[in-house]
Amino acid sequence: MLPYNKLSKERFENYLEYSKMRMENMVDFVREKTNMNPDSMRVVDLGCGEGYESMILGRYFGKVYGVDKNDDMLDYARGNKRRYDLKLKNVRFYWGLNDNFLIEKVSLLFLNNSLIFLDKGKDVIEGLFNKLVNGGLMWIKNGKNFHALTLNPKSANFNEVAYNRQIKIITDCEDIFIKYAEDNGMEILRKISNDKMNEIIIKKN
Repeated sequence: MLPYNKLSKERFENYLEYSKMRMENMVDFVREKTNMNPDSMRVVDLGCGEGYESMILGRYFGKVYGVDKNDDMLDYARGNKRRYDLKLKNVRFYWGLNDNFLIEKVSLLFLNNSLIFLDKGKDVIEGLFNKLVNGGLMWIKNGKNFHALTLNPKSANFNEVAYNRQIKIITDCEDIFIKYAEDNGMEILRKISNDKMNEIIIKKN
């Protein structure tokens, strides 16, 4: 059994409120940088886990598909949808591994802390970008606040060497996607790094 991140209904509602400004900024960015209407966009949350982020995206975008390779996790995500979002009909969950998932003509491919779990081979990266419509976005976010105590700077068990190694793995993965995008004439709309996260947004031309 996987160590699921279980949220009570109250905590989930707090998470929704906490995420409101972030999601509104995301929608504003999409409107500013593309000709797409968020209400009609097809979004894939790749590596959706428990489905929390997919359900949040579903409040701001037309159709959202949470994709994960773990069947137990998908069952848990569907259960969360029943518990929290009975009226949210535009969010669905599907099995998928790397670029092997059924959804095509994706407007936004969202990789939230899932990049390091993907195969970084050229065929997979090309397959992911091929899922995007022209003008579509690949939105990559990698947080730096890890659950493992050895990777948590506030923990007595913090291991700086292991933490730096994990950050390097993430950065190396990001660099592979950035290089592929640049080599294929795509536009890097955002590349930021701070103490909390790295964020990269790539626009397919």
